[in-house]
Amino acid sequence: MMLHAAKANKKVTITVGNDTREYWLYVPNNVTDNAPLVLSLHGAGGHDTDKSPFRTDVADKEGCIVAYPQGLNTVFPGLGGMTAPGWSAYVEENFDTDFLKAVVEDVASKY
Repeated sequence: MMLHAAKANKKVTITVGNDTREYWLYVPNNVTDNAPLVLSLHGAGGHDTDKSPFRTDVADKEGCIVAYPQGLNTVFPGLGGMTAPGWSAYVEENFDTDFLKAVVEDVASKY
C-alpha cells in the first residue's frame, strides 16, 4: 500500500442555519481537479475522528477527498431510547441533510 502526504487532514467547523457543526476533512496529496468527494458517516455512537467506515488509505489509493461529518446527539428509540451521536433519518429534509449539503458546498468551494 502506497501512502501519500495529505494536503488536508483537519477538523472543519461550519455554520448551518443557527447551528455550529463539525466535520473532519481528508484531502490526499495526490488529489486532482474535480476529484470525487466521499461523505463517510459514522454509525450510532461513533465520531468523526474514527474516520470510518471509509478509510483514508482508500482515499490515498484512489485520489478522492473524504469528509467525515460529526452527527449530533440523537435519541434512538429502537435502541431503548439511547442517546448517542448519530443521524436523523426520519424525514426527507432535516437539519442533518442541510448539514451534509453544506459540507459538500464547503469542500467544493475549496477543492
